[in-house]
Amino acid sequence: AAQSLTSGTITAIALEQADRFDTDTMHDTVTNNTRLTATTAGRYAISGQLSFTADAVGVRKAYIRYQGTTYLAIQSTNALSAGATQLNVNTIFELAAGEYVELMALQSSGGALTLEATGNYSAEFAMARISA
Repeated sequence: AAQSLTSGTITAIALEQADRFDTDTMHDTVTNNTRLTATTAGRYAISGQLSFTADAVGVRKAYIRYQGTTYLAIQSTNALSAGATQLNVNTIFELAAGEYVELMALQSSGGALTLEATGNYSAEFAMARISA
């Protein structure tokens, strides 16, 4: 669902829709729905995609945050003068079983701004184990 973002506040993105697939029970769409939690230890490729509604003021940022405190990756751009602003953020990181990551967003338009809910690209958050 579309999510309203307060200007100047880093916000964890709620992922409440049904998952396309989740072969290792990494996401709960009800409890802690902002998190992808490793249930198997290993190295993970982690990626997120966000689309902010059109507004030409300020910056837009996407983050991958580890365990609620540490930022693993950040992507930033100035807002576009026309049309939506899209960001991709990616990293590879080693997780122990039970550790989690979140997709975060920031906008600085000076007012509330909507993070679009657009089929198959916003908001998207993925994690895949690539090695032990």
